[in-house]
Amino acid sequence: MMPARTRRSGGWTAGFVLFVAIASQASKTGQCLPLDAPPENGDDTEEEVHADPSKHHGLEENELSMRGKESGNLHDNVWALSGILWKRTIETACPLNWTQTIQAQLANWERQGFTQADLDRHCIRPSLRIAVVNGSVRTAHWRIKGSASNRFVCATWLVHAASAWSMAHRGNPLPDLEMVVQSSDGAQSTVSSGLLWPNAGPLFGSTKCSQDASVSFPLSIHDQFGGHGSGAMQLKLYWNNYARLSELENIPWEEKQARAFFSSGSASGEKAAWERGQRAALFALDAHPLLQIERKDYPLAELGKYRYLIYAYGRCGWSRRIHELAFVRAVIFMEASSCTEYMQGVLRPGVDYIPVKEDFSDLARQVEWVHSQPDRARILADNWYTRARPIFSLPCVLAYTEGLLRAYAKMQLSLVPSREDWPVFDPELESARSPKFLSTHGSVLPSATCPIVHVPRVRSGLAC
Repeated sequence: MMPARTRRSGGWTAGFVLFVAIASQASKTGQCLPLDAPPENGDDTEEEVHADPSKHHGLEENELSMRGKESGNLHDNVWALSGILWKRTIETACPLNWTQTIQAQLANWERQGFTQADLDRHCIRPSLRIAVVNGSVRTAHWRIKGSASNRFVCATWLVHAASAWSMAHRGNPLPDLEMVVQSSDGAQSTVSSGLLWPNAGPLFGSTKCSQDASVSFPLSIHDQFGGHGSGAMQLKLYWNNYARLSELENIPWEEKQARAFFSSGSASGEKAAWERGQRAALFALDAHPLLQIERKDYPLAELGKYRYLIYAYGRCGWSRRIHELAFVRAVIFMEASSCTEYMQGVLRPGVDYIPVKEDFSDLARQVEWVHSQPDRARILADNWYTRARPIFSLPCVLAYTEGLLRAYAKMQLSLVPSREDWPVFDPELESARSPKFLSTHGSVLPSATCPIVHVPRVRSGLAC
């Protein structure tokens, strides 16, 4: 690996200076387990979670007032790093160790690494390029339409925030790196064979399928900010939405209905919500007294009324619904899949949730088995609630992102280009949190610069 540059570019230094004092204090009190250290017990899937994130709710009125006096307004985003919201974020410890999860995501390149040419080959599909050079974050893209802006705002914001998180807990920002983020719902391998080749370089997306070249990244975490797909990433939105989701668990266990509930919603499109993924098989099941499977829309509060909940992927191994299920004390029956999101690396099957077959053929039997053991059902629900909530907290998402990108940067075999012709991402601008993102925060890379790729047809893409 070649040495990192020392050149300063992009004007990032002033932003970091704002929070150095807070970061120094936070590094003494609220830091996560070091991500480059092995788990104390040798296996991060077996460690217990003791932190109670429910103690960190939304903004209190006095905090809003205090923040308003500090900055003159309540416009908090990741660059307002001296504010009380950022202080709260970096002082909230993440109880999870992501080490083994990160290793699994990057296993393809652990020995041989990857080059800039490996990244460039991904230009044949719509994708965003994010470069970090001396702490400055810059973006460019290949043939992307505005509909993908929410994911790309999220990805770029997280890279910014992870660098600030690194500064708070390690005293230095992220190392130089360049990454490719795809815009589709699937993974690197869930495409036609014409876009596949052996030993592909890393491609960041929502999920990773088996041992393909995908790297699962928290692209859907923007839902946790309550932006409803807009890509809005502000700390005030996050903490207030966290408090709102915390209210889902307000019904005593004894009063919850002993049925397994699932609602696909009524959204339409290329496929109706109930047809996406393997959900059609779920809706084809015979009627059962312990199953309540609905196609219509329900308010989120409905989730808290049931002891058992079904998580069925709507896309290639992911659905935004898991972000809400994490806030409900219930037994989760989770569809098995060869495509999964990164957080499943710290969820324990049979301990935190009950896995069911992808075609749901064993769902009724599994629900019956849990229902026949009420004490075990209560333990499973408690395990899920205790384990899942931290996973989707912003501190744990930033801990994963920072650890992942640090490990990723070590595998780059090429010096990262300066990318001075790419615009610097500026989260202060309103356009950074809107569909205008791609036109204002990323150079459109010309097709002529995309290398010609001769792809051997080695296999067909996975069905999604």
